[in-house]
Amino acid sequence: MEYVLKTTLVEIEERCEERAIYKKKVPCAIASYEEDDGEIQYMHIVNLTPHIIHLSTDLGFLTIPPSGIVGKAPECADTIVENGYGIPLLYKEYGKSKTYFTCNESVLFIGSLLYVRSIDQEERHNYVVPANFIRDADGRITGCRGLAFVAN
Repeated sequence: MEYVLKTTLVEIEERCEERAIYKKKVPCAIASYEEDDGEIQYMHIVNLTPHIIHLSTDLGFLTIPPSGIVGKAPECADTIVENGYGIPLLYKEYGKSKTYFTCNESVLFIGSLLYVRSIDQEERHNYVVPANFIRDADGRITGCRGLAFVAN
């Protein structure tokens, strides 16, 4: 099996409560491999965060560029907690996202944990979050060793 990693464009569709809002071509990473029978399998990876993601693979790092679209969980409420120190402390509540993305291609969408958890479980079968972070000597995240599906 030969693996190929590269970047390309893929058309995604934003949906809101089963209704299409728009279609847009966005940058994504694509991983492909040829099976023993010669059939080529593709997986598009669309990054819905504002950060470049460096994913460690058997072939080295796959760089997944931001798509230009950032998935966000809707904020429902802020409650300010008085603490006497003049530091604003808030309790934040987040609701369920009414919008999500789909694609006709074989695709994984990478989002923040907060965003992915805000999507209804039946709509997030192809949503993942970065997992098993790689850190430099100063503790800064420089990449990840995998992508994870999120349980509720």
